[in-house]
Amino acid sequence: MHEITENEVLLRKSEEFQKIISQQKEIITQLRDEREELTNSINKFKTLSDELNNSLNNIYKSNGWKFLSKYYRIRDTLKIASVIKKKPANLKESLNTEESNKVSIIIPVYNNAQFLKKCIQSALDQTYENLEVIALDDCSTQTDVEKILNSFKDHKRFRYYKNEFNCGISKTMNNAIIKAQGEWIAFLDCDDWLDLNAIEKMMNCLNRKPGALYAYSDRYNDIEMDRTQVIESFRVRPTENYLNELLIGMYTSHLKVIHQSVFLKIGLHESRFDGAQDYDIALKTAFHFGDAFAYLPEPVYHHRIHNKQTTIESANKIEEIVRTIKEETKKKIAIRNGLSNKFVSFVILSFEKKEMTAQCIESIKRTVKVPHEIIVFDNSSSEDTVSYLKDNIEHIEGVSIYYSEVNLGCPGGRRKATKLAKGDYIINLDNDIIVTDEWFEELIVRAESSTNVGAVCCKTVFPDGKVQFNGGRYVIDNEFITFILTDTEKNEKDISTSEWHECDWVPGGATLFKREVVEQIEYSEGYINAFEDNDVALQISRLGYKMLNCPSAKVYHYHIMQNSEQINKEKNYMRVRYNNDGFVNSMLNFYERNQLIINDGFVHRLMGVEGKEQDQIKHKINELTKQYSETLSPERTLDRG
Repeated sequence: MHEITENEVLLRKSEEFQKIISQQKEIITQLRDEREELTNSINKFKTLSDELNNSLNNIYKSNGWKFLSKYYRIRDTLKIASVIKKKPANLKESLNTEESNKVSIIIPVYNNAQFLKKCIQSALDQTYENLEVIALDDCSTQTDVEKILNSFKDHKRFRYYKNEFNCGISKTMNNAIIKAQGEWIAFLDCDDWLDLNAIEKMMNCLNRKPGALYAYSDRYNDIEMDRTQVIESFRVRPTENYLNELLIGMYTSHLKVIHQSVFLKIGLHESRFDGAQDYDIALKTAFHFGDAFAYLPEPVYHHRIHNKQTTIESANKIEEIVRTIKEETKKKIAIRNGLSNKFVSFVILSFEKKEMTAQCIESIKRTVKVPHEIIVFDNSSSEDTVSYLKDNIEHIEGVSIYYSEVNLGCPGGRRKATKLAKGDYIINLDNDIIVTDEWFEELIVRAESSTNVGAVCCKTVFPDGKVQFNGGRYVIDNEFITFILTDTEKNEKDISTSEWHECDWVPGGATLFKREVVEQIEYSEGYINAFEDNDVALQISRLGYKMLNCPSAKVYHYHIMQNSEQINKEKNYMRVRYNNDGFVNSMLNFYERNQLIINDGFVHRLMGVEGKEQDQIKHKINELTKQYSETLSPERTLDRG
């Protein structure tokens, strides 16, 4: 029997390896042939695609297509109108009318000059007629950007602006929205572009769903690096229960078309969410408006993917922002459902206006579900009002009423009432303020947006729709300080009143204060009927806390009475609440405490120095302050709330 040698074994293994290598070479050759065939096919389809796109572009630009699309749009509008007429009218359905269907495409611009022209041209060439395009440059560093924007300046559909300084994406979009004339806002990034009938399809989509306020679509992802295109579809994502679904992740994007009334309710974009600002808007819309979304299940938006890399640091920052947005939304949901680990005190200063006091309390009870107390401090009202409070309000659960024998003025009444409050948050409300739905959730979450927030004020509106205040700021000039109310006299439907601000000061009449701040504030008894909230704001600032507005927490202040009987009551109310000496002494007290003279024409007139030079006013203030100080008892200093 022949014995196999070691060399023979090695030889056989070598032959087997040779066979395997030969087989692998055949497979590689076959794969190369297939790759070549596939490449040829791709090139062929690209050529066909380019030819098809060119043909479609020629069709879209033709007069025949424009006539035909206009015909179908009119036809569809008539059909939709006939259906809507058969349904009962409501606020949301009334939005989708021919008169209110103007669209403003806003394009926030920062560099990307190589893509900008195609972006703007795609917006201007839309088949939808009732449309404008607004580009807003956030101080681009590429010089070609301004040239490109200028090249479109004579187009009747186009307007462009430039920020005074680089603001970031949220502020730039807000500036564009404020300038928009359309009831609907469409969002287009400056390196992307639209199909020519994109807006037309989106508006038809909105019209097919009465009550829809926010539309979104599928998109093309156009990859610059290898010139490929992928369709990203949201067909698999639900079109109901949007609030729960969006908490899983964002999908109501490209192309977004949103009604301006949404921003009036939820506020504009917040700069602290730059990079994920669209996700914040989507969740806020779902929280306040439920399923008022319309979905177009076809791509009409081209999202360009190019070499602008996102760093790991930037990605981590956006991930943290997304986490914050989700947490704040969950917190609002919990508060809406009555779940909170914070106790809230509502402090209502009452003087006459008994029916308004009852309505104020009812509106709080209707909108606030978390544990709370309501403290009504009656500032020496008439016997009729006191009897009404005892008969109609004292028995309400969670309401405590304290009756003062003398009128302490607004500052004095608030000082006393604040001492009685037990809450982690103390919310001051005048007794003629009526709160609106979901104001409370917004106010609390705004207060908890940062640990160094000390106070947050509501957007406060008069019954005629004019804003009373939406925060405040001040200007100091040569020992004189001028306090200015933000947005005062603007109409509540002015979209600029939906901006988020850090404030220099906040009025005390519809404002939340954190207890930790209140415990550190000195409440001076020298304020008779004015200026205490100005003093408190300066203290909050000196303590290192921020003050914010909250445009999504709207309240109505019925300070202006509507009939002759009420007007007479209002005049009596003003006579009792305010007196000339009180105003002057309050200003002198502010000067003593802060070494600043308040610019207030009314009080200067009471002192006989209205319109005088600053030196003359200062001389009079010093003269009156000396007299004022001499009348004060040594014991009367400061009262810590």
